[in-house]
Amino acid sequence: MATVSERAKNSRRRFADFCSFVGDLRLAPHQTDMIDACQDIGDNPTGGQKYVVVMPPGFGKSTIVAILMNAWLIGKNPSKHFGLLSYGNKPAYARSRALRKLIKSDQAYRLTFPKIEHDPTNWGAGEFSVLRESSGDIFPTMLCGGTRSAVVSYRLNFLTMDDSIDQKQAANTDQLLKAW
Repeated sequence: MATVSERAKNSRRRFADFCSFVGDLRLAPHQTDMIDACQDIGDNPTGGQKYVVVMPPGFGKSTIVAILMNAWLIGKNPSKHFGLLSYGNKPAYARSRALRKLIKSDQAYRLTFPKIEHDPTNWGAGEFSVLRESSGDIFPTMLCGGTRSAVVSYRLNFLTMDDSIDQKQAANTDQLLKAW
């Protein structure tokens, strides 16, 4: 059995271990491809990969990709800029709350990424920052909002779209085709 410090060390390198240790998840077989895609992004942060995850509700997409992957990537790349968009501000802000809670106060996260500290001057639902080496960086670590949010000027290195259309739009064929 691995010690807590070994689990934290492994979680820095392997996303599946991070999900288990920090997210307290038992990963299911249907989540393997999603975990592998997140690992690929973490291993090659400038690779320009684009993944689309399509699964029914309740299969772990938001928890694994929107929350845990972004928390892991921020820990590995604190000087980068991230975006998280959803069909509206409310669901995006809910993901933001979960991310901020992990980064600021989750013991397993703090053990995995002990140098990551929240920036108390920029710690809101719509955007937040972790303390970085460059004090001249004017862009937040994470920008969260609805799909109509202005993200172009934020110099994002990573963008996650989670539930980019709502149930009403998904039921409308014209709206669904526009989204694709």
